[in-house]
Amino acid sequence: MISKGDKAVCVLSSGTVVCGRTSSVKRHFETNHKFVSQKNKPEQKELIASAMKERNKESTSMIKYVCKNCHTRAAIYSGANVIARHSKPFQEGEFLKEAWLACAPSLFDDFDNKDKIIQRIKYTPLSGNTIKERILKLAGNVTDQQNIDINSAPFISLCLDESTDITKSACLAVFARYCIGNVIKEELIAITSLLTTTKGTDICTAVKNLLAEKEIDLKKIVSVTTDGAPIMERYYYKKLQVFSKLEKHINDLDIHEKPGEETVTEEFISVIDSSINEFSARFSQFKELSETLKFIMYPDVTSFDKLNLSQFDWLEIEEFEMQLIDFQSSSIWIQKFIETRKKLELIETERLTSNISKNANNKILETWNSLLDTFNCLRKLVRAIFTIFSSTYACESLFSEMKIIKDSLRNRLTDDSSSACILLKITSYNPDISYLSSNLQQQKPH
Repeated sequence: MISKGDKAVCVLSSGTVVCGRTSSVKRHFETNHKFVSQKNKPEQKELIASAMKERNKESTSMIKYVCKNCHTRAAIYSGANVIARHSKPFQEGEFLKEAWLACAPSLFDDFDNKDKIIQRIKYTPLSGNTIKERILKLAGNVTDQQNIDINSAPFISLCLDESTDITKSACLAVFARYCIGNVIKEELIAITSLLTTTKGTDICTAVKNLLAEKEIDLKKIVSVTTDGAPIMERYYYKKLQVFSKLEKHINDLDIHEKPGEETVTEEFISVIDSSINEFSARFSQFKELSETLKFIMYPDVTSFDKLNLSQFDWLEIEEFEMQLIDFQSSSIWIQKFIETRKKLELIETERLTSNISKNANNKILETWNSLLDTFNCLRKLVRAIFTIFSSTYACESLFSEMKIIKDSLRNRLTDDSSSACILLKITSYNPDISYLSSNLQQQKPH
C-alpha cells in the first residue's frame, strides 16, 4: 500500500482503502489478492517490487506526457498572442504552422531529433477556432492582472469615449490610469457595445455597471475625462459646415463683388471668435490647476498658498501644509528633486538627439516613492495628479486600432473576440503563458 492523502492505494490493483485501518487493508487483500497469501515471503516481496517498479514507470510516462502537452499548449498560446498583437485573423495559425513545417527540415537538419521536432510541430493544433479560444483565455489572464493592480492602486482615473465600428454599431471604450510601484499604467479595461442609444445616461449606466462588475471602489476615482460626445460631435460638425461654406464663398468670390467679400469676412470672424471662446472655457480648468500640476516637479519651491486643492477634498489640508513646511526645510529632499530635474533634462536630450525614449513620469514617481512616510500627504496628492488623463487620446488611438482589427473583411467578429484582440494588442501586460499552459483544465483543440 502507498499512502496518498487520507487514502491508501494498492500497488497491485490501484484500489483505495482508508488509511490507518489495518482491518480494511487486510480485508482488501483477502478479497482481491488471495493468491498473494499463498506465496512464500520471497515471492511476495518480488511480486510487490515488480508492481512498484511498474507503477513508477507509469507515473514517469504520465509526467512526460503531461510535460509534452504543457509545452505544446504553451506554443499554441504564444502563437495566438503573436497573432493578436499583430492584428492578424485567427486563420493565420494554419499559415504559421505551414511556415514552421517548411522551415524546420532545413533549420534543424543537423539535429539528431529533427524528425521528433517536425512531428511535434505537425501535431500542434493551430486552427482558427483553437487560436480564437486561446486569445480569449489570454485576454482573460490580462484582465485578471489588471483587476489585481487596479484594486491595489490608491487612486485611479477614467477616460471615456464612444465611437462606431465597421458595422456602424456604437461602442464605448473605457481606459483606467493608475500607479503601481514606480510605473504609471494606462490600460483599456473595457470596450463594450451600446445597444440602445449613446445618450449621457446610457454611457453613465454602462460605466457604473462596469465598475460594479470589476468591484472598483468609487472613492478611488480621482477624475473622469471625456470629450462630451455626442454634444461635442454636433458642435464640431456645425463648425465644419461653416468653414466649408467659407471655402466655397472664397472660391466663388469675385474681387469686384465687395458685399460678398464683407459677408465672408464677417462669417470668418464670427467662427474664429466663437472658437476662441469655446477653447478658452475648456482650458480654463488647466489654468486653475497649473500651479498644482507644477508641484509634481517643483515641490521644493512651490508655495502652499498657490496650490488649488479644491478638487482634492479628501486631502487632509492642515497635515499637508505641515508636511510641506517640513519637506521644504530639508536640504536632503530638496537636493533629491534638483538631481531628479537634471536627470529629466538628460532624458529629454537623449530623446531629441538619440531618439531614445524613456518615461519621464515614471522617473518622477520613483523619486516621490522614495520619500519617507512622514510625507505621505504630499505623496498622495502627487499619485492622484499622476492618474489624471490630459485628454481622450488613449480612446482615439484605440478606435484607430479597432478599425484595423475589425475591418470590412472581419466585420463578423463578435464583441468578445474583437475586445480580446484589441486588449492584447495595446496592453502593457504580458499574459502568463506558463500559468495558462500548466492548467490541465483545457478545452480540447479544434
